[in-house]
Amino acid sequence: MKSILFVLALLLLSAPQASAANSTQTYGTSPARIVELYSDLESFDITLYSVQPEKNLTLETSLIRPGKGSEEIIATQEFLTGNFPANTKVTKVGLWDVRNPTRGAYTLRARLMEQGQILSESRYEFVYGSNSASRLHVDDLVPNSEGISVVLSPNQASLFDIEYMLVNGHDVIYETKTEKVSLTSVPEAFSAFWGTLLENNKEYDGRVKVHVYSPDQGFIVSTERFTARDDAEITDIYEDETGASATIYGRSQVPFEGSLLFFSTQTGRKF
Repeated sequence: MKSILFVLALLLLSAPQASAANSTQTYGTSPARIVELYSDLESFDITLYSVQPEKNLTLETSLIRPGKGSEEIIATQEFLTGNFPANTKVTKVGLWDVRNPTRGAYTLRARLMEQGQILSESRYEFVYGSNSASRLHVDDLVPNSEGISVVLSPNQASLFDIEYMLVNGHDVIYETKTEKVSLTSVPEAFSAFWGTLLENNKEYDGRVKVHVYSPDQGFIVSTERFTARDDAEITDIYEDETGASATIYGRSQVPFEGSLLFFSTQTGRKF
């Protein structure tokens, strides 16, 4: 938030490694479809697209453990997509709660449905607990009311993209991306500011998705929850014979709501 001059009153308003991932997609005749998806054992994200406006479709996600001749469904989530406009990609995010996971292959199955009819279905396969080492590692992730910061360590010199997501429930309400970032030998912090206002005392999820290009296409994803708080301070005051003013600086994306009480050093009056 920018510094604002007020006269007399104020009214301000982390992730286990997954590898060998691939996806398969099956499209129907519907204009709405699943175009991208990702999952590990902590979370998933699914990107939807439609050539026409859509309203309250249902997204069903299942975490599956393949077996010999059968599949074991470990967890399932189902929620409404809400309204989304035509010709715009919309991303939905969810968190898994998998306890005592075992190493091996897993599958995310995503179905976009309308009144029980499947409009689009996609699968994303990945391996949990692989011994293959990624080129990058997330050392720390800190989202707060101002933005999000992540510390990455390189195992090898790497070139990658970073997506920063602000998540409210299942909805990505803000997203920004930094492309072709590089690391060579030492850890480094990367940050982004939220480009939208937050609600005071509300819980959000901050999420980073690192796309590593080589030796194989892959992702490193980490998500952390935080509570948005307002954070403002008085940085300057001025008084003369006609009145007083104060400059308030907001260090948070949460609008500050309150009032200023002035005390005159000349008259001893409060106003």
